[in-house]
Amino acid sequence: MKNENNVKQVLFEYVKNPKTWFYWYHNPKRLEALFKEDHKTEDDYKEDTECHFTKNVWRFEESKNVVGNIKIEKNLVDFFDAVLDEVRLKKANLFAEYALYISDNEDLAYFRDTVARREISADIDYDRQRDHAVHTLYNYIFGWYIFENSDKLQQAFRDHFKKLKIHLEPNDDHLRFYRSIEIKFCEININSREFKESISLVNEFAEVWSIASLLHDIGYILEGNLSSASPEVENVRVSNGSKIIHDYFNHWFWKSFEVDFRVAKDITKTLGVVVPDFRYSRSLASLGDHLCDIGSCENIRRELSNNMEYKQFNGSSYKTIQEDHGLNREAFSIWKEHYKFYRNKKMQNILYIVERVYKDTVWIGADHGNRNLDHGVCSGLITLQALTFFHELVWGFKRLKWDSFNDEQKKDKSCNYVSHEIFEHISDKVVRVPKRMKIKGGFYSDLWFKKVLWATASAAIHSVIQKPEYREKCKKHLRKKEKTEEKKPLKIGRDDDPLAFLGVLVDVLQEWDRYKVLKLKRGESAFSGAVPLQSTDVVVGLINCDSIHYKVLRELAFTGSELMQRTEVEIDLILSDIIYLVYQGDEKDLFEELRKKLDRCLEKWRDIVLVIGKAEEDM
Repeated sequence: MKNENNVKQVLFEYVKNPKTWFYWYHNPKRLEALFKEDHKTEDDYKEDTECHFTKNVWRFEESKNVVGNIKIEKNLVDFFDAVLDEVRLKKANLFAEYALYISDNEDLAYFRDTVARREISADIDYDRQRDHAVHTLYNYIFGWYIFENSDKLQQAFRDHFKKLKIHLEPNDDHLRFYRSIEIKFCEININSREFKESISLVNEFAEVWSIASLLHDIGYILEGNLSSASPEVENVRVSNGSKIIHDYFNHWFWKSFEVDFRVAKDITKTLGVVVPDFRYSRSLASLGDHLCDIGSCENIRRELSNNMEYKQFNGSSYKTIQEDHGLNREAFSIWKEHYKFYRNKKMQNILYIVERVYKDTVWIGADHGNRNLDHGVCSGLITLQALTFFHELVWGFKRLKWDSFNDEQKKDKSCNYVSHEIFEHISDKVVRVPKRMKIKGGFYSDLWFKKVLWATASAAIHSVIQKPEYREKCKKHLRKKEKTEEKKPLKIGRDDDPLAFLGVLVDVLQEWDRYKVLKLKRGESAFSGAVPLQSTDVVVGLINCDSIHYKVLRELAFTGSELMQRTEVEIDLILSDIIYLVYQGDEKDLFEELRKKLDRCLEKWRDIVLVIGKAEEDM
């Protein structure tokens, strides 16, 4: 009989617990109430009297399969209840779209779906490829679980938001909405000090975490290898991936806004917005370079330069924003500018190494002699391109109103002129800020510089930092402080960058319920080799660092079964210093490999999580 504290059961209880912030943030009733506030005065929201057709309707359902008055999105319940991989995959992507919807990024679920299609059809070169749709959703949920239950990690995020000058005081409209509405969205007292002090922290965390976790593997649409000895420059699978990216910017993006893509392309040209074009990016190197090209970012820069936070200073860190076309640079340079601006030298250096590994892998090869595009870096680059494109459009429309736009378009003889009506229609669609975003601060000018750059850089870092090539580059490029000092690879500490830290942490730990993608490999373990790790083989729980159990656990002088019997594990809104995981699968060396990998990538990760193996449980 499997332990009731297995990770699947514990996380399922966690997402259903109305005392948690996860429950509040994802409550479909909360989002539906905000949706109604958005659309109640619009004609599209009203039912047609003749055919009873409503164009604009709330499209997310709450589950009917949960006991009690628990409001949870249907696809999340179905995800945990699923017993077939296909069902679990489908529900994972549907709930991920819902989670991205909350932060107004649901159109980016397009990339998750395309990765899933490639994997389900086994259109993959790498013979050890595993599922990523379920993996990334587990990352997302487990990251929330750790965030809510680790006071040290929460404090690291509070401190980092303070460095970014992101204020965690909720505005009056935000509090007024939740205090005036009759529906309760959780069992956290909305009039309490805790609610006021935490609501903004939760919103800010959720916005960056959804990007850094749910989108951190979308780069697998560009999966494909070339031998280092091959004269070939193109891989068919990689080329197909570039077409997927091209279709997003030139067709899917406009479809999601329900606007005419032909006219929209002419509008973007006049607004000075670069529409990414991947039609001819077929070679590995060409695609690698095009991914780093995110356009001029001049509309964003102009808006930032008018922000008093950046306008009143004259230091070198501000030149990127104050000088005309200062943001017209490739992605790695802009990521490093973000960390430079906030005086984070260590993360600048880490990004420098990540960039070197990324480019060397394209040109020279790694991973047993293969040239390829690192999926993590590509994930960060694709997401950065997509969000930069949107922000450029928004600030382009805000900069050029109709009269100015019309004057500009008349200067371009090659342009297909856009009418006033269509311009206003598309402008309204793009710049409109939904209530779920407006209530927590809206679409402010430095959101891109503070949060988009941070979250996409975190996604880009997560894969390379786990590779041996990263450690080799560190040894080669880092200077010694003293001749006798050993060159050690740069690791991420939670105070260096809590988002990147958490991203790597959960990515390494999430090893359960991951099936192999290739048809020839799928099912092999039923006949030979080790049995894959299931969620029922991983025990997870909370333990307070002041307890005697923690001290015994820290010294590994215990049996896992004894700990489970003696320690009451609750999923509650009580901060616990340590989350522990016990890996009980047949692969006896797995937990030790996880520890070693975390030791290579992260500093002081054991202050947040303890990883225990079956061998230690049997001591």
